[in-house]
Amino acid sequence: MANVFADSPCAKPPLSPPACNYAPPRICVRHPGYREFGESASILLQLPAVDTIIEPSSQARIWGLHHATALTACGIIADNAFDLIYLSYDVYGYQPVQIPRYGLLKPGDYWLQKRKQLPPVVHRETGSITNTPTTRPSLPLPSPAPTSTSTPTPRGDNDYEFPIVPSFRDWKFPHGKLPAEWVQLYNPTNQPPLIYQTNRCLLTDCELIVEQCHIIPRAKQDWFQQNDMQRYCPITSGPKIDDPSNTIPFMVHIHRALDNNLFVIIPKPSASSPSLDPPVSSTTAAEPRPHTFAVHVISGAPEACEFAYLYHNRSIQPKFIAKLQPEFLFARFAHALFPYLRYFLFELTCPRHLTVIEKNEPIEKWMSSLQYTEYQIDREQSFCGYKRRRSAPSDQDEELNDEDDICEERWRQRSASRERWLSEYGRDLDTQQHTREFTFSETE
Repeated sequence: MANVFADSPCAKPPLSPPACNYAPPRICVRHPGYREFGESASILLQLPAVDTIIEPSSQARIWGLHHATALTACGIIADNAFDLIYLSYDVYGYQPVQIPRYGLLKPGDYWLQKRKQLPPVVHRETGSITNTPTTRPSLPLPSPAPTSTSTPTPRGDNDYEFPIVPSFRDWKFPHGKLPAEWVQLYNPTNQPPLIYQTNRCLLTDCELIVEQCHIIPRAKQDWFQQNDMQRYCPITSGPKIDDPSNTIPFMVHIHRALDNNLFVIIPKPSASSPSLDPPVSSTTAAEPRPHTFAVHVISGAPEACEFAYLYHNRSIQPKFIAKLQPEFLFARFAHALFPYLRYFLFELTCPRHLTVIEKNEPIEKWMSSLQYTEYQIDREQSFCGYKRRRSAPSDQDEELNDEDDICEERWRQRSASRERWLSEYGRDLDTQQHTREFTFSETE
C-alpha cells in the first residue's frame, strides 16, 4: 500500500526522556574529630559520584568522583588547607588514599585528615630530606603504620579536632593559593582566534533565550568587597560585582540550574590535551596534566540527574576560556558547596569546631546546632543594623510610629526569608525552642 503521507510534513515522535532513572552513588567524607559521638556524627560532606571511566580490560563503566575535585572541596571547608589535607581509608590516617589527583575516587567512606605542617620531601637523586617542599605534593606522605602485633595509637585529639568553615560568609578567599588544577588550564593553541560573543551560551553555543549570569551572586556583594575580589576586575567605575568579568552568558534553563546549585564550572582533565603519561609508581608526584573548564554536577537531586545526563563533564566553548576569571569560578564552587554542610551543622546535637568571621577576622568556636543557629540569628540582626524592638510606651511621637511600621515590614520580610531558609535546608526546627524569626541566606 502506498504511503498516503509521503508528501506530507508529518510530526516527529516525542522526545525520549534522559536515561537516568537511578540515584548516583556517593562519596562520603567523614571528620575524625567526632568519631566518639557515633557513626552518623562524623559525616561531614557527601558528594555524588557522577564521574565515570571505562575499565580497559572489561570495558565496564566505573563510577566515582574526580579525586582533585574532592580534595579541593575538602580543602575549602577546612579553611583553605589545600596543602595540608588528604583523604584516608581509616579514621586515624594510617591508610591514605594513594591514587593520583587526576584519578577516580570510588564510592564509599573516606576520612578527612589535616596535617599540622607539610610532609617532608625525599629527593630521589640524593636521598636528602627537605622539611619544606618547594612544590605542592600531589599525594600525602603516609603516616607510620602500626605493626600487626601492636594496637594502633591515634594522634593527639587536637590533631583530629580541626575546625570547619561553616558558610560562604565565613570563608576567606585564598588569593594566590588556588590548587594546581586551577592554574594549569589547557587553552588550545592550534585553533584560530575566536571572537567572544555575549549573546551565545557558554556551554551550548546557542543564542536561544540567553541571559547574563553572575558568577559570584550579586547578593554576595558585601563578601565580594570584604575579600577584595575587585582586584580581578578591570579598572572601571561602577559596581565591580556587575563587571563583565563576573558574568557569563547561559541559556535560561542552565542559568536556573546554576542558581539552584545543581552544578559548578571547575577544571577537569582535558581529553584533547597532549598525552601525559603518569609515572609507574602511584606514590610519586605525577607530571601536571592540562585541564579545561567543564560542567560538574554537585547535586544529587533528581533534577540534577537529568542535568548530568545532558551536560556533566561537558567542556565550555573554547571562545570563553580567555574571558573567564578562574578566581570567580573558584568562589562560585565554594558558594555552591557550603549548603551541603547542613547535615554536619544542623542534624546532630554534638558541638562542632567551627571557624567564623567576626570583625573581619577568623576566630574558632565550639557550637552545637542550636547554638550555631542562634549565633547566625544574632549575627544577621547585627549585620542588618536591626534589633527587634521591645514594646514602646503609648505616647510615642509620629517619628517613632513611622519607625515601627518600617520595623514591622522588615520583620515580615525576615519571616519570609526564614521560610525560604527552612525550605533550602530541609530542617523542621522546633518553634518552642526558636521563638525568634530569623534568616540565614546562603543562596542567591
